[in-house]
Amino acid sequence: MILQQDGDGSGDRVYALKQYTGERERKMGHRESKALGTLQERGNNNIVGYYGSFAQNDTFNLLLQYVAGGNLWHYLRRVDPPETRDEIRQFWQSLSTIFKGLHCVHQLILNSDDSSEYQGYVARLNPIA
Repeated sequence: MILQQDGDGSGDRVYALKQYTGERERKMGHRESKALGTLQERGNNNIVGYYGSFAQNDTFNLLLQYVAGGNLWHYLRRVDPPETRDEIRQFWQSLSTIFKGLHCVHQLILNSDDSSEYQGYVARLNPIA
C-alpha cells in the first residue's frame, strides 16, 4: 500500500506500508523490523528508509521509504544500456551502491548472535501496492 502525506512546504512525502498477516508472517515482519532498525542505526543510506512499525488488529505493519521505479529487474529492462565511456562509468558507480547495501545486510547476518533471526529478510523487498 502506498501512502502519501501532503508536504509542509518541503514537497510531498510518499511512504510504503508493508503489511504482514497471520502468525508466521507477523514473525517475519518483526524480524524485518529489527533488521531494518539495526541497519538504520548504523546510518547506511544504501538501504530503503525505515520509519517504524506498528500492530493493528491482526496485522503487523512496516512504514518504509517508497522507492519509485519498481525493482532492479524492471528498471534494467526499461532503460537503454549505457554506451559511452561516461555512461558505463556512471552505471557501475550507481550499481555499486546496491552492492554496498547488500554488503551491510550480509554483515548484519554474519555478526548476529543468531543469524537465523535475519534469514528471509531480503526475500520480500517490494511494497504491497
